[in-house]
Amino acid sequence: MSFWSWGEPTPQDETQTASFWRWGETTAAPTPTQPEPVAAAATAQDETQRRPTFWWSEPDAPQPEPDARSTATYAAGDDAGALAARAKELGLEERAARRKSAPSRRDVDLALARQQPDVSTEPEAPQDASPPKWSEPIARALWSAAHRISDPRQLGERLKRRLPAFRDALTHVPVRPGSRRIALTIDDAPSDLLGPVLDALKACGVKATFFVIADFCSTYARRQLLERAVREGHELGNHMCDDVSCYGMTGEAFEKDFLRCDDLLARLDPTWRRRKWRWFRPPRGYLNEEMLDPLNRLGYRVALADVFPLDTAVRSVDWLVDFVLEKARPGSIVLLHTPDLRETHDRRNNVQVFRELCPRLVKEYEVGTLSELVERRRPTPPSPSLVEWDK
Repeated sequence: MSFWSWGEPTPQDETQTASFWRWGETTAAPTPTQPEPVAAAATAQDETQRRPTFWWSEPDAPQPEPDARSTATYAAGDDAGALAARAKELGLEERAARRKSAPSRRDVDLALARQQPDVSTEPEAPQDASPPKWSEPIARALWSAAHRISDPRQLGERLKRRLPAFRDALTHVPVRPGSRRIALTIDDAPSDLLGPVLDALKACGVKATFFVIADFCSTYARRQLLERAVREGHELGNHMCDDVSCYGMTGEAFEKDFLRCDDLLARLDPTWRRRKWRWFRPPRGYLNEEMLDPLNRLGYRVALADVFPLDTAVRSVDWLVDFVLEKARPGSIVLLHTPDLRETHDRRNNVQVFRELCPRLVKEYEVGTLSELVERRRPTPPSPSLVEWDK
């Protein structure tokens, strides 16, 4: 039907008697082609189908079943004696005596609700693994070649000598002879899949340092996951407010976001202000000298890493696990990322990485937080003073 033929009779619709442009003009009624009783029955059926129906005009519509808890306490056959017996069974007599009133059905309902087991709202790790990216073989080959060309520890030392902003940054920790201590750090926390990661760490007795992004704590459930991490002995670190590089940020903008994340960490961890070590990891690894002022003022230390399996671009669980086990050494700082379901950062495979990596890692190393690793560092000999040189 076109715009200009609006309302005109069509071969499929012969019952219309007027069009938009010929309002009121009548046409001959169509001649029925079937017997009268059958036509009348069909017309009645069509009218029933076209008749508007509303929810109040259908009394026989199926109603939702009442809650089982409400049925148990609000059944029609319940009397005052049965209600009193239920309240006594639930131990509501003392409370009713203090209020100087008999227990009500609402009190019984609330007591029954408290007895129900809490259902965890944490999402389970997705069973379907993310398919590998088309560029993953290239990324793995280039990353492996880069590690054969240059040792990350030597590269970190050259970086600290050439860039003043990273002069005091921590890439690894020289540990005492015979020590097998390493640190596990996890960036971009929290996410909805942090629960399975905490379960995997707890099963192996591993403590880690979670670098927190403030804007990722947008829901109460995610903040609860971080509070659980603190209760289980894990450590938190400052990773700014968003997962973007600090390149191009002014000193004021950097300090504002840095302090906002610091305030969040102080609310999540009651011991945050009293900690001996507080760690900061710049997003995407960018830092300049102007950004060091708030870090030094609050006693932060910059932490990088010497073992990074490129889990932001690689999804192969076996390759990631083997890379960490091959490159880790005593004193290493391992960097992994929190599993995520974001479309641009689909890292759901990291759940399985932690489940497979942690049992194998604890067989070879003592895995802990950054602060625990620093406490085990090899003592450096004191430098001679000017007076000793004069002698």
